[in-house]
Amino acid sequence: MLGKPRKTPVFLDPKGRRAKYINVALVAAGSFLAIGLTIFAVGVVWGPSLLPPRFADLPTIEASTAEARAASSHYEPPIGQIGIREPSEANTSALRFAFYSSDSAGSFLSLKEHADAIDGLLPDWYSLSAKNGTLKIGRSKETMQSVPWIRAHARHIAVFPRLPIYLSLPNVQQSLIEPQKREALTVEISHAVARDGFAGVTLELSSVPAPLIRPLLDFVGALGQQLRDGDRKLIVSFDPELDAHLVRKLSMPADYVVLQAADELPLRANTGAVASQGWFEEMISKGLSVIPAKKLIVGVGAFGYDFDAFGNEHLISVQRAWDLLSQTGAELRFDKRSMSSTFVYKASNGHWHQVWFTDAVSVYNQLRTAFSVSPAAIAIWRLGLEDPGIWKFTGRETFPDRDALASLTVIPPGHGGLSFVNGALLQIVPGHDGARAINFNPALGLIDNEVVTTYPSFATVTAIPATDEKLVALTFDDGPDDRYTPQVLDILAEKDVKATFYIVGQNAFGSLGLLKRIYREGHDLGNHSFSHPDLNDSSPARIAAELNATQRLFQSQLGVTTILLRAPYQGPELGFLESSPTLIKTANGLGYFWGPFNVDSDDFRRQPYQSDWIVSDVLHQVAEVRQSPDNQSAIILLMHDSGGNRQATLKSLPEIIDSLKADGYRFVTTHELVGLSREAVMPRSDPTDFLLETESTLRLASIQTLSWVSDAIPPIAIVTAVLGTLRLSLVVLMASIRHARSSRDCSNRADAGDVPGSVAVLVPAHNEESVICKTVGGLLASRSSKSFDIIVIDDGSTDDTAEIVRTTFASEPRVKVFKKKNGGKSSALNLGYHKTKADIVVAIDGDTVLEPDAVEQLIQPFRDPKVGAVAGNVVVGNQLNLLTRFQALEYVTSQRLDRVAFEPFNAICVVPGAIGAWRRKAVLKVGGYSDDNLAEDADLTVRLALSGWRIASSLHARALTEAPETMLAFLKQRFRWMFGMLQVAFKHRGALVRRPTGISLICIPNILIFQFGFTLLAPLMDAILSWTLLMSVAAAFGIASAPTESLIIIGGYWIVFQTVDMLAAAAGIHFNGERRYWLLLPLVLLQRFTYRQLLYWTAIKVLLAALRGVFVGWGRLARSGNVPLPTYRAVGA
Repeated sequence: MLGKPRKTPVFLDPKGRRAKYINVALVAAGSFLAIGLTIFAVGVVWGPSLLPPRFADLPTIEASTAEARAASSHYEPPIGQIGIREPSEANTSALRFAFYSSDSAGSFLSLKEHADAIDGLLPDWYSLSAKNGTLKIGRSKETMQSVPWIRAHARHIAVFPRLPIYLSLPNVQQSLIEPQKREALTVEISHAVARDGFAGVTLELSSVPAPLIRPLLDFVGALGQQLRDGDRKLIVSFDPELDAHLVRKLSMPADYVVLQAADELPLRANTGAVASQGWFEEMISKGLSVIPAKKLIVGVGAFGYDFDAFGNEHLISVQRAWDLLSQTGAELRFDKRSMSSTFVYKASNGHWHQVWFTDAVSVYNQLRTAFSVSPAAIAIWRLGLEDPGIWKFTGRETFPDRDALASLTVIPPGHGGLSFVNGALLQIVPGHDGARAINFNPALGLIDNEVVTTYPSFATVTAIPATDEKLVALTFDDGPDDRYTPQVLDILAEKDVKATFYIVGQNAFGSLGLLKRIYREGHDLGNHSFSHPDLNDSSPARIAAELNATQRLFQSQLGVTTILLRAPYQGPELGFLESSPTLIKTANGLGYFWGPFNVDSDDFRRQPYQSDWIVSDVLHQVAEVRQSPDNQSAIILLMHDSGGNRQATLKSLPEIIDSLKADGYRFVTTHELVGLSREAVMPRSDPTDFLLETESTLRLASIQTLSWVSDAIPPIAIVTAVLGTLRLSLVVLMASIRHARSSRDCSNRADAGDVPGSVAVLVPAHNEESVICKTVGGLLASRSSKSFDIIVIDDGSTDDTAEIVRTTFASEPRVKVFKKKNGGKSSALNLGYHKTKADIVVAIDGDTVLEPDAVEQLIQPFRDPKVGAVAGNVVVGNQLNLLTRFQALEYVTSQRLDRVAFEPFNAICVVPGAIGAWRRKAVLKVGGYSDDNLAEDADLTVRLALSGWRIASSLHARALTEAPETMLAFLKQRFRWMFGMLQVAFKHRGALVRRPTGISLICIPNILIFQFGFTLLAPLMDAILSWTLLMSVAAAFGIASAPTESLIIIGGYWIVFQTVDMLAAAAGIHFNGERRYWLLLPLVLLQRFTYRQLLYWTAIKVLLAALRGVFVGWGRLARSGNVPLPTYRAVGA
């Protein structure tokens, strides 16, 4: 019997049991997820309480008082009693420059903090090197960090890189003396400046031999002119002892001249002030005698020297001077002869040291003199060493007047102090501002005294020393790793050595057994974050989450916590922390002690064959630590047991252990290194606390589940996107081949004379009164070689669909109307088959309007007796808003391309209900339309193909359909389509095994995997990209760390996939042949984050409906009648 229905529709559970089970499962899963997320969130936001261990008999540093040594031991020029130290506001026009050192991390940090105060930068970025007999400009690698930052955040800063000209070098002399080489050097420098986009260059000149004076003058003159021709400037910096007559001549071709008045030390051979006030004023006076004020850049020192007992000086920052005062208890004295600060202290090796430095008070005094002569600029030497308080009156639009005196009472902490910290274990507490009192002498126009009441501190460090110098604490970062950590543990066990493992929580989740083994075998555990991000630029919440997640893992899995912390990317010096006071504050608030190291194996850089290099490097560094006169530390060795190929680590580890043991060293854990019990470093949770244990178990389960999900999402998303892209590429390729063949055979399409049999058109309709007449009228206007009946089947409409057709077309005998009780589209079509005897039956929807030649084109493939059905070409006829335009793009690209590509394999999944033609005897043979699914057209198509009939397509048989114009209507339609297609695929799933054909091997998997499965998984890629972009935006506001590497990788994937999507859409539009569709192409980019999300949501609803087994009906779609009647369009037009 035609259309005999199944007992129940596919997926339907008449008793509703599945729905109850699924509802319970969803509630349970939702509750578990909510509880898990809550526990996880609470756990990572609030970490466990860590009680600091009690250290007995910490060493104290002997306070030294050696006032007699504090006096300057050399002659200081007197401070003149002159009235030149009252600069006027007119002098604020002087530019503010700063020197920059690429060797100091503090320079970059200070630049980022004070960029708004600086007009120009004088960095040490350029150098000369000989190559093939000519001099070439080299550029510091540090510029890869600083230059992009300047261009992104401080474009107002003019950069004049310093280029030292060492006139004593033969190749430099030759390049100046020989005209051609001199010209080549001039061109090389100017081209380098232009290439790098700098504002000019700073030539640094020392003593000039007599034979080089004329060549040097010619070189400077030519370079200055060439730079100015390119709208750039030349700055020249001289040795203070250079002949005044020569300085005058060299100043003439320069745009600016740097007066090196920042450092007095090169002019004397003993201890004294960095730059005394009298000497500074004397240098300005001499400079003005040969350098015009409009070219003068006055160098001002803002740093210190630490002189040891042997007369050796060590450059230090002002903050280092404050830290020494705080640590040693030495007495600070303001030397009124030099107007500089100084003190004496006794080092740990028993030697006396004297420190001289220029803090903000000294800089204030010198700037008052400098600004009074109206220089072109002042230049602070140098960023990273200075007292940050200077920028209150040194920066742009500020001035060292009497109003600025109040700013000097507060001393902000600076940089350069943490680099000197030594210890086996460190407690680092956030620092504080300092305070000073000053006395301003109106007669001198200077501050003549200062008393510091509180020393500023960037961070207060309590350094816990090792109990013995001959100890080695072996530490491993980044693990555990299933490949290498077990082998490391085996080696340690064999050598009877205990170590400290700084654990990455994410790695530990996949290796919980290894985590337990590490702890069980007596090794210490430290926290190395959860996902190994750079915590320096992270927000407090991100830092706490990273540390708490790993800490909670220890607590839930091992029943312990740890006070040991080593940050990802931590170096041997703690200066890196100066870029992140937030990290210091957060880690201290959570109770952590920092685990430093003083020997770095660099094993993560080594290849498997380079194990000998590791051994050599380690033993060399150990020797250096032992030989350092100021270092009495034990050895803390950094190695890695994860993060890459660690074969070199495994090969070198036994030899390192044996060598150090032979040298008298003993290997210990961190807790043994500082003389603590293991429980003091890794305190245990209370094993009798049932609630705590339950909470820990739940927390572990939730964190582990989230970890598994987070680990699974990226590969699933990438595999999904890659497979989808591959499928789309193959579809476009096949469609291109078919299009090329179709173009060659175009002349045969119009030959319709030999199509056998009669034709009828079925129009099933339900509540289509607003559009049905337009549909029937379009059919009557068809240009066809065969006359055909139009059979309208009213499927129980509640409006006047049938009466309107009868009335409107009463005089047209070809139009027949039948009315029946509502039974669905499949029953209406089956009735139509009973009412006609035509050989070829064309079936269209009640809201579809055919182009005049559509029927003629549609029946052409039936000349082949093997063809059982023909799919027409459906296009959206009501492109009125963004939603309908999205659908129009989808029809032309995705649906059309699929049919063209699948036809050669007889794998067309659906002959569309909007326009399709069927061989009547084939339909009757397979039982007609079935009503056990909502995609009756697809079901019939699959059954015909599985019965051996060929399914063809006719791209020139076009039908204009009315696409849903509202969101609700669209979601209803797509739910019905997707649910129906899933029903069809599930119903015929057995065909994959029973009858391998194109329809079973391509169509059915295409529905299950790509149309449905990938629609469920595709949001993962969008979610990853969206999350990464969100984190990048958050990083821009300082809320999170920038996921630069992830953003580049995911962005790259997205660009590739989006490009393929765009190309596929372009191919579909090109094959369609209508120019107006090119206007829709940009929507491909927009639909990724709008239209496709609607499909994702629909797929989820379909999945739930199928699982629950609920009844799903057709529903009702309102019609607007906005599809216009088409005009005749020639084939291929």
